[in-house]
Amino acid sequence: MLHFDPYFQHSVVGRSDFQEVFQRIDTCARFFVAHRAQPLGYVAFYCNDLKQQSAYLTMIGVAKASQHQGIGSRLLQEVEDVSRRYGMRTLGLEVWKDNENAQEFYRSHGFAFLPKESETSFFMEKVL
Repeated sequence: MLHFDPYFQHSVVGRSDFQEVFQRIDTCARFFVAHRAQPLGYVAFYCNDLKQQSAYLTMIGVAKASQHQGIGSRLLQEVEDVSRRYGMRTLGLEVWKDNENAQEFYRSHGFAFLPKESETSFFMEKVL
């Protein structure tokens, strides 16, 4: 995560609750890294809400030099494939309101905005 933090519009490791978020990811989430000779990107997600059958994408990041090469799309596809295997019917996420590039990336992959939002974020969801 430290390797990719400079590529986020908003720092992940700089969050006041980073240790809690990292601990939750470490113990409960699935975490994949795309790499060749070095890390290219990563994704962290949950697919454990069996009652709602809903997976949740918590983080996705791609190194600047590897952006626009399909790495993020391949990571997202892996999240969707694993989530389906675990019986999830939807994949949700939260995206910063000022991160229009991420919003467009998610829209282009079939996500739609939900009517719910916070002061700083939109919520999006995709039917799997």
